[in-house]
Amino acid sequence: MTSDCLLRGSLMCTVALGLATYSAESRHIATAVASSERIVVNDNLEAAGKLRRGVLHLRLDTRLGMWHPDGDAAPGALVPAFGEAGRSLQIPGPLISVRAGTEIVVSVKNSIADGVLTLHGLVSRPTSPGTSDTVHVSPGASREIRFRLDAPGTYYYWGTTTGRPFRTRTREDAQLSGAIVVEDPAAPRRRDRILVISEYADMSGAAAREAGRTRERALLLVNGRSWPHTTRFLYQMGDSVRWRVINASADLHPMHLHGFYFRVDSRGDGVRDTTYAEPRRDLVVTELLAAGGTMSMTWVPERAGNWLFHCHIPSHFAPRGSLGLARKRNDRATGGMQHPPHAENHAIEGMNGLVVGIHVAGGRVADSRQDRSNVGRRRLRLLARPSANSTDARPVYTFAVHEGGAEPPPDSAGRVGTPIVLTRGVPVSITVVNRTTEPTAVHWHGIELESYFDGVAGFSGRGKRVSPVIAPADSFEARFTPPRAGTFMYHTHIDERRQQSAGLAGALIVIDAQRPFDAARETAVLISSPGDSADEARTVLLNGELAPEAIDVRVGVPHRLRLINITVGRAGMRMELRQDTTALAWRLMAKDGAELPVARQTSRPARQPISIGETYDVEFTPTAIGTIRLEARNGNGTILFAAMPIRVVDGKK
Repeated sequence: MTSDCLLRGSLMCTVALGLATYSAESRHIATAVASSERIVVNDNLEAAGKLRRGVLHLRLDTRLGMWHPDGDAAPGALVPAFGEAGRSLQIPGPLISVRAGTEIVVSVKNSIADGVLTLHGLVSRPTSPGTSDTVHVSPGASREIRFRLDAPGTYYYWGTTTGRPFRTRTREDAQLSGAIVVEDPAAPRRRDRILVISEYADMSGAAAREAGRTRERALLLVNGRSWPHTTRFLYQMGDSVRWRVINASADLHPMHLHGFYFRVDSRGDGVRDTTYAEPRRDLVVTELLAAGGTMSMTWVPERAGNWLFHCHIPSHFAPRGSLGLARKRNDRATGGMQHPPHAENHAIEGMNGLVVGIHVAGGRVADSRQDRSNVGRRRLRLLARPSANSTDARPVYTFAVHEGGAEPPPDSAGRVGTPIVLTRGVPVSITVVNRTTEPTAVHWHGIELESYFDGVAGFSGRGKRVSPVIAPADSFEARFTPPRAGTFMYHTHIDERRQQSAGLAGALIVIDAQRPFDAARETAVLISSPGDSADEARTVLLNGELAPEAIDVRVGVPHRLRLINITVGRAGMRMELRQDTTALAWRLMAKDGAELPVARQTSRPARQPISIGETYDVEFTPTAIGTIRLEARNGNGTILFAAMPIRVVDGKK
């Protein structure tokens, strides 16, 4: 229990069960915990309120209750939550789902004795300029709120009993959120699944970074639960899947879907929502949701098996203790950390937090067998090896590609995997050989492949055929046939924060046979994190180097940069192309390996946000001999993390 909580002596404070000792104040809180009602997790399957003559009537109550995000048998926390009057409290709050043109009448009661309830989001859409969405409800009081929902989209409402703004609302009342869905009356009715992301933490990620602190408590959730207790989605092959995703947390979340692309149909910020025409709907495998951001997405599960949808920030799905407490590791004299013991089941014991599981059963689409044939198959070995200066406290690993002949000599690669270049439509076998001292696994990020080879040990696969961990001195053969050309990546999917920073990640480029990879016209740039925590706070690695060597490009010759972010904590960074202090121009060609329509490949200032798990292809044409720089910067461009020199040489040479 935090000291500020004890000083206030407030029932508003979040309390974990099982406290060993109590002060007078905490004994009072413990008594309240024992007598509190249990909060029900809400999968947003049932709309709240009653619709009468085009008006939705909803009665909300705000009370304290016991919430168990890690499962019903796990420790719980006493938190404020919303519920319909006369019904159980829910996290997230009751769903408001109506067709556009509906008037809403909400009666909100504050049954919390010692905190003013401040509500936001219960307001008309579209909003009028200057409209305030803030409503205050005193303890024991009720307020009636009337508004009209005319603009179709994905929205949310939220509250606070501490007066905090949205971006710092991470502790006692961070679960006071609920979804608002407004459907287009001209569109056919459909049953979208709604995923509300929330956070239970001692501080926001941004606040922790600013303070240079590591969060002791950080639990990320989907619809009130953390993995492996989140809802498992069950689909048939060929289904049309529609999700609405709401980031009601104070952190960024690059959301990644394994094995499939999805289309982003709309994006919003809780107040406004923009639905895109077909040519503007991005085809992606990772989409960054800002704090308070929303999106609607559509995808088709074309291959059977188990798949994941998760935030790609390792700390947001790393294993943690009850209620998000950090698991302690053994400190070494060097200040490093001993790697954790091998989990019997990585998927269940090695992940937590912001993860959703998906099971796709065979159905209307014929199951492909092409990756079981050896005809025309290319064979590679991917060697995971420690470098000479690697220690258990500070590991330094590399992935080296071996294809015929003698193996590459040790330490022949930097702190990054060797780029793998494959050909679209050509079957490949990649045998991952683990020569490190700890278990690992490899995820082929963005590749459409059979579930068994996707790389989530203990989960990927189908039925009893489930992907194993790759133990030290063992190997695993992944087989797939890349169906499209583009820029992808491969990386470890075990203890990601440690192993990715150690070097277990690399670029994966798929080309068309008619257009071979040309190093004179294209460069893959893998952005990763250094393993040294002192360096990690102020820089990133570009192709495994703190100070990367210059690349040469030619005047008048278009050059493609394949940008790949596999850092462990730079979710809000951007890449820029500069000459001195002037930003140059480039064309955005592709996102996550999917080529953009030609009409969208227009010239723009060379500033591209790129989150963890995203890839972007940009193309620029140098106009004069000289030196320019590719720079990695923070989200607003004020901090330089790293730079790669680019020499522009005579195009005739």
